[in-house]
Amino acid sequence: MTQSDFIPIIVMYALLIPSAAVFMYCKSKSMWLLATVFKGLSTWIIIGGALVLAMGSQLNLFTVLIIAGLAMGLAGDVALSLPAHGLRSGMLFFALGHVCAVIAMFFALGTVTFIPLPIAVALFVLLMFVQRKLGVSPPDNLRIPVIAYTAIISCMLALALVMPFYIFPNGLILLFAGLVFTVSDLALAINSFPKQSSSDDKGSNAAKSTVFSLSCYFLGQSLFAVSVFFFG
Repeated sequence: MTQSDFIPIIVMYALLIPSAAVFMYCKSKSMWLLATVFKGLSTWIIIGGALVLAMGSQLNLFTVLIIAGLAMGLAGDVALSLPAHGLRSGMLFFALGHVCAVIAMFFALGTVTFIPLPIAVALFVLLMFVQRKLGVSPPDNLRIPVIAYTAIISCMLALALVMPFYIFPNGLILLFAGLVFTVSDLALAINSFPKQSSSDDKGSNAAKSTVFSLSCYFLGQSLFAVSVFFFG
């Protein structure tokens, strides 16, 4: 592993950081067309980074599934920008992306283990409790999808948590990716399904939470892309 091997990663972040920053600025100013363009561009930069990293190694199931998961994230981004059922569709695509990550991590482990199962159950209970405490209150027609999505991301996070114990130190990249993506989803849930509040600074807090959520989202997706370098 030489310094030149890290050039694609450096280039990816050099392009991603300003693109994501412009997207969040445009979003804060309600410049929806530019925001959509730069959000899509940011996601394409991440996918492009994964593809370039995949070119330097032999193609395997892990790489294919991670890139497929990133593509599902792009589809989710597009869906979230649509009216009507955009949120439901976005949740579906992101859930499929997490399923791809779960299968990819099982492949990377190279062994059958049931240790992540009780961890996933505990994480599901914890995430549901945290959502309730933070005032996440989805409408009735989205309660079941939110519960299902929480179950899927709990499985993804459970596998991410055990990866360093089976594959060290490379498993750490998946641990951090799973953690920050989960934090992003939790912040997104707070923004999408907030409890009723009459606070005057509600809008300001929501804006800060959105920036935090999006920053974690792009970081999580980019770390999954970088994992191709270590597991490809």
